[in-house]
Amino acid sequence: MMLRMVTPASAIASLVTLLPFFLVSSVHSFSSPSPTYNKIASATSILSPITGEPTSLLQPNSNDDAPITNKKTLVVFLPQLGEFDSFEYCEQLHAAQPALQSNGIDLKLVGIGDATSAQRFCSFTGIDIRSLSLDPTARLYQDLELYPGPAFSLPNRDIVSDDLLKFVLKSLPGAVP
Repeated sequence: MMLRMVTPASAIASLVTLLPFFLVSSVHSFSSPSPTYNKIASATSILSPITGEPTSLLQPNSNDDAPITNKKTLVVFLPQLGEFDSFEYCEQLHAAQPALQSNGIDLKLVGIGDATSAQRFCSFTGIDIRSLSLDPTARLYQDLELYPGPAFSLPNRDIVSDDLLKFVLKSLPGAVP
């Protein structure tokens, strides 16, 4: 298998300006797989949001009939699920999905989050949850030297009252969790 960083052509080109992505092809080459491909292939931190079980980003989606030998997979690494840019980006990917499918390209999304955030994210963006995988600890992001999202915490939760947090969260899309 071969892994290449690619710049998609035509209509899909406008979609891939913000986030890291890889096009994984099942076409064999004479060169050995890249270190990036090997990291993606051996990732153990990737989970299915449906089952919570480990899953592979390199297995084709089972919901189409394209032969595996002609299959390519577009793997998109999103920031944390619920992050605004991820929503906008996936709305565009959702619109481009018929073009991807007609060209034999599987769409695989990876997001930092849990099963609950995956459900909300997919219902908001229209992305099929079978196309989404989770990296709850951002381990693969770190292995690929991608930004794993903010890592802040409040030293003492009592500093900010729950009422104040709820008031602030009401102003955000999605309201209070």
